[in-house]
Amino acid sequence: MRTPNSDMNTGLRKGKWSHEEDQMLVAYISRYGIWNWSQMPRFAGLSRSGKSCRLRWMNYLKPNIKRGNFSKEEDEIILHSHSVLGNKWSAIASKLPGRTDNDVKNYWYTHLKKRVSHYNKNPATHEQNGESDMDEMEQPVNHLNKVLGSVRFMEWNGMELGSFSL
Repeated sequence: MRTPNSDMNTGLRKGKWSHEEDQMLVAYISRYGIWNWSQMPRFAGLSRSGKSCRLRWMNYLKPNIKRGNFSKEEDEIILHSHSVLGNKWSAIASKLPGRTDNDVKNYWYTHLKKRVSHYNKNPATHEQNGESDMDEMEQPVNHLNKVLGSVRFMEWNGMELGSFSL
């Protein structure tokens, strides 16, 4: 029977990373740099796959990773980029310094997708007597018009948005 923390065939450890493993990976990369992810774990003294080491470094240990809540400006960049690029998380993350593609993807699915799909399902429910019950930041289409300047959106869930400028 296979244990959850190791693969019997290769001897590679799986599952949660320990603090000691994190320190070993950071120390090795600090000293020797990144040269070959598939060979690095062996030389760093880790019983992990190269892919596991690369993902751990890129998504958690890299020094310039930005942690914490996303700003409203970052929300708008993600909303706009997703409307143009779709689910190309690396391309979207490249527009947000310090944010990883994994962070952007997770943030989209846990926060922004719900907001956009809720708004697009029944936009009439958000207006009463010509006034909106949502603040400006919760209305991605209207706020994007003001924030992003002259841009052409192709479609937003089937609605033609046209072009706009500041």
